[in-house]
Amino acid sequence: MFTTNQALAEGLELGRVKLPSARLSSWASWFTDPHWGKLPHRQSGTAAGKRHDVSAAATRAHRGAGHKPGHGRGELGAYKAHKSSAKAGLSASFCGFNPRTSKRVSARSTQKSTYYHNADGSFSRKVSPFPLNYKDPKGEWQQIDTAVARGPDGRWDEKSNAVDIGFAPKAADGDLASFGKDGKSVGFALEGAVKVPGAAKGSTVAYPEVLPDTDLELINNEEGPCVKAAPALSDSLLGGKTLRVHWRDKETGEMTNRLLGGMG
Repeated sequence: MFTTNQALAEGLELGRVKLPSARLSSWASWFTDPHWGKLPHRQSGTAAGKRHDVSAAATRAHRGAGHKPGHGRGELGAYKAHKSSAKAGLSASFCGFNPRTSKRVSARSTQKSTYYHNADGSFSRKVSPFPLNYKDPKGEWQQIDTAVARGPDGRWDEKSNAVDIGFAPKAADGDLASFGKDGKSVGFALEGAVKVPGAAKGSTVAYPEVLPDTDLELINNEEGPCVKAAPALSDSLLGGKTLRVHWRDKETGEMTNRLLGGMG
């Protein structure tokens, strides 16, 4: 693009500028109100020597203090900070399983799993490779409790299970340990054992010095009773003694089978 000086230096002529034609009446319309209404006009004059604070009474509205505040068409309400309307979920107060407050649900349990309703509304499930529950005569799942307690006959009986498991009050008893179901039972005894009383703790009954330098523990767990001896039972320690295992049937009587030592 050329400037005027550049155009003159090059000997070029600038085209004539044409202004749009306008009638005098169109220019005069700039100083009059439009056809659709009146516009505010600034009054001429000066404010010299006058106060710059003007009361409402000096306005031309002649309405005094105006009108009371109202709600205009399309007007939005006053600003208010947003408040969450969502209710707190379980994660806001999650506590999970608590043995003192969680409730066991038999209907949702299985043989190897136990279902709990927790106090915070959540649920927990205890799962094991071994049986945790057994079905009672009503078909409901009851919790297995392998701990032992004194029965009316003086034996140490398992608290809760589908199988009746019991340990003798003394080591020389013919039914040192027994377990039965549906009228049949199986048990064993240790020949030559001293008549020492057993002491129960949790799921274990201990018999000290049942044989020379030998303590015996009968331990009840999810898989059934087991034997633990210290030191381990062997032929040399037993001195020819045997563990006598017997099966008993109320209808047919008792069958006895002798097993040599070697259990540990």
